[in-house]
Parts: sequence; C-alpha cells; structure tokens
Amino acid sequence: MRKVLLQASEIVHVRALRLLEDQIADAYSLSFLRHDMFKGNVVMFHIGHRSSRLSQLFFPPENEGTKNVLVKAIGTTESVGGVHFTLKLADFLWEKVQALPNVRPKEKLWWAVWAQAEKAKHVLSASSAAMITIEDATEDGSDFSLS
Repeated sequence: MRKVLLQASEIVHVRALRLLEDQIADAYSLSFLRHDMFKGNVVMFHIGHRSSRLSQLFFPPENEGTKNVLVKAIGTTESVGGVHFTLKLADFLWEKVQALPNVRPKEKLWWAVWAQAEKAKHVLSASSAAMITIEDATEDGSDFSLS
C-alpha cells in the first residue's frame, strides 16, 4: 500500500516526504494546536473495519519549547473492529428471529438480519437505542421488530 501511495504522488507530481499512520499524523497535527487537553500522556483509540489500534503519546509541556510528540507505544489487534460489532449484533438478532414461528428461508433472511445489524451499529455509535425492523420475516409475511 505504501508503494502505491508513493507512486500515485509521483504521478500527480506531489512530493511525498513521509507516509504516517493515521494516529501518528493526528498526533503531529494535535501537537501544533497545543490545546490544554493535549498535555502529558494521551491515548488515541481507532476502531477500523477489521481491526483496532491504540497509541500512547506524550505531549511535552509548552514551556519546554518543543512541539515534538513522543510515541510511547502502538498496539493493534485484528480481533476487534467494526465488522466484529456487526457480527455480534447479527448473531443476537438471528437468535431472536429464529425463535419466530414459520421463519422464511434462511439465506435471504440472514442478509436482511445482517443489513439491520449494520444499520443498528451506526445508530448505536451515536445513540443509546436503535429500532430494528425486518420485513416479511416469516412465511405469512409478518415483520420482526425490536428496539
């Protein structure tokens, strides 16, 4: 990926000095803001689609006259990401839907459950409740609802 980005910058005649990970780039930009919130040890947490990354940074006090940021640690895990939250929500919903009488064929129903789990994940990232509705969940056309 790094090679592709460097080649793309050459194609458009942009000189790429350095490629940084998201959190390191954020740390550098925050170091120039020098907001009171960013003094001493700061932990940045990023949840991506398939993985999560945690960075521990140290912002020296302003009176030291430096804008350098010390990266103390970076940790990554492939076991926690947005898709993992969706899967847990989908599994939970799947159990609820399977308890319905006369459930319709499973393959199409699973994708409807997955879509609602993905939608609920986005709603729950900003709210404490989400409404989930799966139309025609049963053979007789009944809907499944949960909040």
